[in-house]
Order: sequence, then structure tokens, then C-alpha cells
Amino acid sequence: MLSSTDDRIADFLRRAQEAVDKGDFDHARALLMDAEDVQQADKTLKEIEAQASLREQRARISLLAGQSAEAAADFRIAALMFQHFALPTTIERLQDYSGSLHGYGKQCDILASLAARELLTLAASIVQDDRDKVSIAANLASSTIELATLAERTEALVLLDEAVKFIDEASHVEDPVVVVGLAFQSGRVLKERAIHASGLERQKLLSMAVERYREALAGIRQVDDPDLWAACNNNLASALRRLAYASPTIDRNRLLRAAATAWGDVLQVRKREDNELLWARASANVARAVSDLFHYLLMEDGGEVTERVREAASNAIHLFEEVIDVMRRVPNDYAATLQDVATIHANVRSYGSAIQLLQEAREVFQETGNAAGIGTCEEMLGKIAAAQAPSG
Repeated sequence: MLSSTDDRIADFLRRAQEAVDKGDFDHARALLMDAEDVQQADKTLKEIEAQASLREQRARISLLAGQSAEAAADFRIAALMFQHFALPTTIERLQDYSGSLHGYGKQCDILASLAARELLTLAASIVQDDRDKVSIAANLASSTIELATLAERTEALVLLDEAVKFIDEASHVEDPVVVVGLAFQSGRVLKERAIHASGLERQKLLSMAVERYREALAGIRQVDDPDLWAACNNNLASALRRLAYASPTIDRNRLLRAAATAWGDVLQVRKREDNELLWARASANVARAVSDLFHYLLMEDGGEVTERVREAASNAIHLFEEVIDVMRRVPNDYAATLQDVATIHANVRSYGSAIQLLQEAREVFQETGNAAGIGTCEEMLGKIAAAQAPSG
């Protein structure tokens, strides 16, 4: 089967022969020059493809070695090799490479996340196709929200405002897949803003986030996207969980049960045999639902560590321990899981174990540059110190 280039050259040759048959030699020569240009362009692109492939391999090796800055630089060079010959290829590669950096940065190195957004910003500055503009804006929204989850309050709020602008840029498209994706991202913005709010404002933002997630889930059923379904249920459960603790007047039991159901739905998609890490993350979230039950019973029993409270705590810790070894592969997830287990230990007055876990989690967050995680560890360690201080 002829390639598209061979097809075009064959067409030029046929038309040139027809021109010769008619005695139109000038037109025949012009057609043969066009054929030569097409041949040269195809040869050039093949050479660029080979060179870009080598540079991309260098980038991926740098990423495996934890050298995110070097990887980002090589990814950028590999993509821009096509800029003057095949701009759509450059745009596609910038987005693909951004995804690679984003996946690494989310868990291991915030500098990689920043580099991922820089590649998307570069793509946005040179893109011409309207559909690509929408895709890049949506990806920029997601990338910016991820950075906000790792930042301290002031920077996080600025980043969330930027994310809203990117969502607005992409929102004029009526594509069902884009619509549900943006509803999901809007819910994430609301949930992250709620984390930095308090009182009635936090409740309002979390309630709005829950509605946006449910709206997105209704749409996801129509477009059949299992990965987005899992991500949306994860975020819905997290928002419900936070809302449950946002006010003493809220029906906490109902919200915690709804969160547990959402996390259980994720496990319908995340099978261990398909992807052990995704399964571990989903299972850890189910463990968090059991942990929520423990906290609920603890409050019902007036803060006393009764037998049923201790049993619920033991069950939650056991579920976390089943996945902790798998979670070690992903530093930020591992540290977050350590925080969860530490919280349980602290609430049953096992302060030594809680401190040890929090100190390890803090070290991991320091290595990945996760300011929000570091802050949470410091806050929890401070509360434990206050609880251990002698009264009077």
C-alpha cells in the first residue's frame, strides 16, 4: 500500500505525463518540481522523526533517574523539532510530554509539574486549530489544579483562579466529552477552595463541589470513560467526607456512607490484575471510609476509646497495611497514607506510633516539595505535642 507521500508523488508524475502528452512542458516541469519538494519534505520529516525519537528516549531516561529538569528540556527540544514542518505534531507531542511530566510530578517532584504546565503554555502560544486550543485549555486547567493541591494557601488560591480562566476558555465547546471533563474540573476547583475556607463558606463550596461531581458523573455514564468515572468518584467521596466534618449540624452518617459508596464504585473499575497501583489507591480510599466510621464512633462515644472504637481503628489500620507496600512506589500517595494511619493512632492515644509515622511522612513530602503535605504534618505534630503537654 502506498504511503500518502507516495500517492501524492504518483499523482504529480501522472499529471506531468499528461502535460507532456499535450506538449505543455513548462507545466510538466512545474509539477515535477512540486513532486521533488514533497519528496524532500517527506525525507526531512523522517529524519526529524528519528532524531526526535532519540531525544525523547533521553528525556524518559532522565525522568526515570529523577532528573525532571533535564527531562523537561529534552521533551521541549523533541517537540519543537517539528514546529516548522508539522505544527500539529509539535502540539500533540507537547501535550503528550506534558502528561508524562505531570504524572511524575504529581507524585514525586513538583518541579516536574511546573515543567508540565510550561510545555502546555508553550503549546497554547503556538496552537492554531480551535479544537486543539480547547484541549490545551482543559489540560492547563487540570495541571494548574494539581499544582494548587501541592501549594500553600495564598499560592493555591491564585492557581485556582487561573484554573477557572482556563475552564472558561474551553467551555464554549459543546462536545459531550469536554463538557463532562470541565464539570469534573470545576468540582475540583470548588473542593480545593473549600479546603482553604472555613465555616459556612467551606460548607457552601463543598456542597457546590458535590453537585458538580454528580453532574459530571451523570455525563460520564453517557460518554463511557472508566478512568474519568473513577477519578470523579474519588473526588466526590473526598468532598462528601470533608462536608461530613464541616459542621456538627450536618447528617454526618449519611454523608460518610455516601462517600464509602463512591469509593466502592471506584473499586468496580480498578482491578488489581489490571493495575496494582490504581487498585491500591482505590483500596486505600475504602480504608479511609472505614477510618471515617472509626472517627464517627469515637465522637459518638464522647472521645472515649471504647472497645468498639478500638476495633474500628484496628480494622482501618489493617486495611491500610494491606496496600502500604504498593503505595511506596508513589511518594506522595505513600506519605498521605502514613498521615491517615497516624491520625488513627493519635486518636486512640498511641502517640509514639503517630509521631513516628508523621515524621516519615514529612520527610517524604519534603523530598517531593509538597508544601501542603508538610504543613499538614506539622499541624498534626503540633496537636499531638499539645495533647501530651501536662495540664495546668
